[in-house]
Amino acid sequence: MAELGRPRGCRRPRLYRNAPRHAQLNGGLSASDETGCPSCASRHVRENLTEEELTIFDILTKPEPKLTKAQEVEVKKIARQLLTKLKREKLILDWRTKEQAKAAVRETIREELDALPEVYERRLWEEKVERTYQFVFENCEGHQLAP
Repeated sequence: MAELGRPRGCRRPRLYRNAPRHAQLNGGLSASDETGCPSCASRHVRENLTEEELTIFDILTKPEPKLTKAQEVEVKKIARQLLTKLKREKLILDWRTKEQAKAAVRETIREELDALPEVYERRLWEEKVERTYQFVFENCEGHQLAP
């Protein structure tokens, strides 16, 4: 049996604490990583994204829609900008327990994902907003904002 939090076959130290969650959110393993462990294949490095940005990128692109390379670049940029804005402005200390803070995070996600390419029709866009919020809620810690 694989160590808790580490996919079977992974021989590397557990660097990505949410590897099983990443695989679950994205419908299973990626073709480039048969173990399901992002740290083994360093896919986030190849994609020039952090692990969190890669997870959001995967939420936005898997299993649909099919994107052109230019659209993929655009979606990566949106994922990066979203996380930067959330961490800088919205993920305050104990944000998960404050209704106003949760609403602000959800609204920021909606605003940032509004820039997604037109291939995201309304139903798909709503699904991606909800899945992104779910990931942020479950995985992104708050912090004390500097005065």
